[in-house]
Amino acid sequence: GGNMKLGIHAGPQDLSMEELKRLWKTGDENGFHWISVWDHFYANPLQDRNNPCFEGVSAMSGLATYTQNVRVGCLVFCALFRNPGVLAKAGVTIDHLSGGRADMGIGAGWMEEEFRDFGYGYPPLGKRLDQLEEALAIIRTLWDGEEVNFKGEYYDMQGAVCSPKPLGLRLWIGGRGKVRTVDIAARYADGFNMPYVDPNTAADRLERLKAACDK
Repeated sequence: GGNMKLGIHAGPQDLSMEELKRLWKTGDENGFHWISVWDHFYANPLQDRNNPCFEGVSAMSGLATYTQNVRVGCLVFCALFRNPGVLAKAGVTIDHLSGGRADMGIGAGWMEEEFRDFGYGYPPLGKRLDQLEEALAIIRTLWDGEEVNFKGEYYDMQGAVCSPKPLGLRLWIGGRGKVRTVDIAARYADGFNMPYVDPNTAADRLERLKAACDK
């Protein structure tokens, strides 16, 4: 295998923006490969709804403009929180702000309190994955420079295009599922993120991902 690349994954929470920018600058100037934020409305694990937590698209935009060397990412945006066309456009904008250094992770979300408090309800996991798949089909088509004509259960988009095209934008799928998440990643993603798993679980998911990609 190749050399291991190290990154910093730090949620934009429980600190000031000045502290967050200091962290980003430290990582950017000291040889790290990657810095990423996450996408939550509340600091997690949830202890107090009044703990500071910055929004993910805005935070990733700031990360893109405040750094020059690292790849910049979000692990991961919740597909259900934003229209997929808007998220696709945001990703391209951040990619251009960064000069082609952007990696956008997308998943189905999990934190029930923020779903409910911000008016999204809390659909069961299967329904969230259904909506994620529809969103990814739209986002991938837009980033590939094609016109979207899509009608599904959750989204109806006719004639949408995304200009300008990405420069170096990559799509990541985040999740720990054995079957469906892996299959979704194989179909749509450039990368696969498994949060907080042990080495044996990571090895299992990577084997499953390789098998799904080989299909």
